[in-house]
Amino acid sequence: MLRLALSVAILISVSDLQAQPSKENGLLWGSIYGDSFGGPYEFKKVSYHPLIHLDKKLNSNQWQTLAKSVRLIDYPMKASPYGAWTDYAPAGTITDDSRHKIIYWNARVNNRVSRRSLAKSYTLFHKKKTGMYSTWLDQYVRSAWYVLDKNNPLSMPLERLWGGVPTQAGQMIFLLEALSFPNDPIKAYKHTYKINYIDQGVAKDYTSSVVAGLSYALAQSATWNGFKLAMINTDPYQYSKIPYVKREISQCILMAQDFVKMSKGVPKSLYKILEENLQAKTWWEAKTSFVASLAFLEMAYQNDNPMAALALVKDFGHDTDSYAQIVGAVIGALEGIDKFNPNEIKLIQDKIKVEFGDVLGL
Repeated sequence: MLRLALSVAILISVSDLQAQPSKENGLLWGSIYGDSFGGPYEFKKVSYHPLIHLDKKLNSNQWQTLAKSVRLIDYPMKASPYGAWTDYAPAGTITDDSRHKIIYWNARVNNRVSRRSLAKSYTLFHKKKTGMYSTWLDQYVRSAWYVLDKNNPLSMPLERLWGGVPTQAGQMIFLLEALSFPNDPIKAYKHTYKINYIDQGVAKDYTSSVVAGLSYALAQSATWNGFKLAMINTDPYQYSKIPYVKREISQCILMAQDFVKMSKGVPKSLYKILEENLQAKTWWEAKTSFVASLAFLEMAYQNDNPMAALALVKDFGHDTDSYAQIVGAVIGALEGIDKFNPNEIKLIQDKIKVEFGDVLGL
């Protein structure tokens, strides 16, 4: 169906143009929930669901069981710069994915973030921390100083960040941009693209398109298929019209759908297809993160249990916190904050407040 509708405009009714607090909170805290959920499994040995055989097609009851199995757990590892900052951190602790969102949030001025305000926010956060707590930002701060003052000794060209590899960094940092442009995918895309000095190459289109999709998802009547179409149809800089090359994000959306179809509804088959076809080197490349997250959401939505997508992330492994924070943002924006366990959301909020103070509107 999606293949036949690529040229159809995304239409939002007048009633949808009202703010949807449940969806806005869902996007924000769903993304942070996903990070906290995926953090304990990041690059760890995969442990499949004990009661469900993922090498077979699941029935509706098994999908519900998988969705209900999603819960926060303690971290089974010591503190690390990019992970939790406490040894064997308790459930509800966040990782670098959400810390980037705190830095982004701190950069907001009159509900907007600029390149300079974001860069300044990075330098301020970095300045307050030492040792392991600043190491994770060392490379980002060099780019930030390039935006603020190219003569600063820490300044390095933007193209240098992560060796110029198109990573999923922007997909961690900028998801909350959709909150500033609810139900306005084009403005959301353009502003994200404008302030995004982090991403390299095609990764800027990935990040801006995801934010555009999330902007659409905040509409009351938004759907999963509509979310995908919003990403495809929001193309203000005409990536799809560049001669001799196809727009990568559109191809990847179709790729994720095809992978789910090829798997015939069997989770382990989907994992194998992703492993063989993505051929990732780091598993945090922009394309890898995007395709994996969309494939898990596609399979879960096809089976009417979107929260099961988080369980699929956990069982797949690799960069689980980064995939899960995208999945959580999409579920939260489409379904609202009520999809998540309120006690676990409160647990995350309390831990953030203790560790970082009054941030993220707390």
